[in-house]
Amino acid sequence: MYYYSNFKKINNGVKQQNGNMGNSVDLPILFIKIVGDYMDKRIEELLQHLLEEGQHRGDLSELRKMIRENPVEASRIVANHIMDIVPFLADPDAKTRKNAASLLSDILYNTDSSGRHMVAQPLFDAYMKEETLFVRGAYLLALSYCDCEPYMTQFTNRLTFINEKDWDETEKKHIREERRELESILSGGSLAGKHSFEHFKKPYEMLLLSDAPVRESIAAELGGDARVVGGGVRTRLEDDRILSKIRTYKEAWFLIPVKKGLVLDEKNLAELATGSRLLPMLDELLGGDGTDSYSFRLEIHSPKKENQLGAFLRKKGFELEEASKGRLRNLPSNYEITLILVARKSGGFAPYLRLDESLDHRFDYRSKVEATSMMPVRAAEVVELIRPYLGEGVQIIDPFCGVGTLLIERHKAVPAGEIYGTDIYEHAIIGARENTKNAGMIVHYINRDYFDFTHEYLFDEVITEFPDLYGKSPKERDGFYRSFFDKSMEITCPNAMLFLVSSEENQVKKQIRLHKGLKLVRTFELRKHQNIYIIEKKAVTE
Repeated sequence: MYYYSNFKKINNGVKQQNGNMGNSVDLPILFIKIVGDYMDKRIEELLQHLLEEGQHRGDLSELRKMIRENPVEASRIVANHIMDIVPFLADPDAKTRKNAASLLSDILYNTDSSGRHMVAQPLFDAYMKEETLFVRGAYLLALSYCDCEPYMTQFTNRLTFINEKDWDETEKKHIREERRELESILSGGSLAGKHSFEHFKKPYEMLLLSDAPVRESIAAELGGDARVVGGGVRTRLEDDRILSKIRTYKEAWFLIPVKKGLVLDEKNLAELATGSRLLPMLDELLGGDGTDSYSFRLEIHSPKKENQLGAFLRKKGFELEEASKGRLRNLPSNYEITLILVARKSGGFAPYLRLDESLDHRFDYRSKVEATSMMPVRAAEVVELIRPYLGEGVQIIDPFCGVGTLLIERHKAVPAGEIYGTDIYEHAIIGARENTKNAGMIVHYINRDYFDFTHEYLFDEVITEFPDLYGKSPKERDGFYRSFFDKSMEITCPNAMLFLVSSEENQVKKQIRLHKGLKLVRTFELRKHQNIYIIEKKAVTE
């Protein structure tokens, strides 16, 4: 940083001031004070030089640099001179005007400056007079920290003009920046922000992404013309409410119909905005009136590496913005829809639409999550695969319950009786209690090691996902699994069922061999190197 580059000079000054005081002076505190004084002095020097005869562009840039290095303190000092910066919005040099507007943005962002109401009108006037395109966005960014209500009509008119005009290629980069800043300001004012899902008003072709083991059950539950395809289940839905009942799909994609004869490829992706039903679909699904704008993210599924590059996606996103006349807004975050283009084997792309978070409320109970928590769709998959073996009204326990997701999904599938969960991680137990309360269930969670757990009656089911033991030695893994099976045999009744998710196939099968009365009923491959083991306990007869 600028003032830290002078550390040696400052440090020498500290030594001279201390003399032979030894350790009696708190050097860090003194150093911070001297650095602060130095920064204050340097900013004052730059401001004086700027206002007198300095190189305006360079001085403004140096002030911005100091704010980047110490945002709050440097902004506070410069904010005292905020009105001295305003005249540079009219400087003959375009880059100086941009630097001045950007410096005002920095100050307003980092402080609660009372100068907001004083600089708003000069910034707006400068914006309206500005003819150099690359400067205009900087004025708008600064204005976004001010009260823009008096200027909304002019901003709306300008945005309409931008969207309707055909811009030269050399102008598009700067126009995109200006458009984005205008939309940001207007979205906080007269234009609507994020939309909400309005339910189906007509049938839609959809693809429910899902893992192979559960696709047949999803198709059966949907009925009708639902069929298993690569990646999931393809169907035509007339009522979105059925989606809330199917807990094992990962994502729901709408197929976007395109005009007859149109094949979307890398060169003509922008025609998705004009040659398909995308915009009418968004209006139908999200309650638009034919003029609303929608923020989107572009996602391309293709084996070609170049299609994964950010530059390619940004370019195509900008092309979609322009083709839609601003109704589609490509945002890196806080977007409400994702446009997905899947490469066809025959060439071109199949277009899909995903409504991010608008459609799926299946797992709203899950307000608490840990890094190692099982994903709710994964838990629902486990439960779906073991469903034929689950008992109704039985007593169950999850020895490594985490935040309770697997127990909650188990109970939703087939109602249980008494439910217990243990975990040594207290924070996870607290989260499990909140999630279970949200789900409207009662589970007895105990912050305790399963191997020390005792209970007055025996359990009918044990259901759990084993913790990751990849960092453990073979001896430690062997001891862990042996202790688990010993404990599970102790606390379960005759004819109990064990449903275990594990990546340690050898350990599971070894312990089944070593413990009399255990029978491996079935194994499901959940994902690579991770299986579900359905194990039955039989009464041991001597």
